[in-house]
Amino acid sequence: MIKTELLVRSVLGPCRRDVRPFVYAAECIIQQSFAVGVPIENIHVTRDVYPKVAQILHVQPESVTRQVERIANHCWDAGDRNRLYAILGKVPPLCPPPREMLIYFAAYSYYGMPFQKAMDQQLAAIF
Repeated sequence: MIKTELLVRSVLGPCRRDVRPFVYAAECIIQQSFAVGVPIENIHVTRDVYPKVAQILHVQPESVTRQVERIANHCWDAGDRNRLYAILGKVPPLCPPPREMLIYFAAYSYYGMPFQKAMDQQLAAIF
């Protein structure tokens, strides 16, 4: 979790917001998908991720949903855009949805590179 939290903090800088729900959700995606080779399409954050994070933090899943959305939006609105674009691997015209932001942060934390680049390398290794 330390690596993912540092990654989020590298975008947000010092802030008073609680980033734990976002960090735990990204870690959950890593454990349920990247680390075990399950396709990312099989991960449903509202069903698979948020309830587990809520259990860890002793809050309601709806609360986790709102907190993750707030952190994702805060990364976009007030975060270091250059650092965020490096994590996303692209310059999107609009803020990606929270699910995508979680996947991008999880991939960068796990692989050390943007999601699309990591997927391209895995595809190249297959063929």
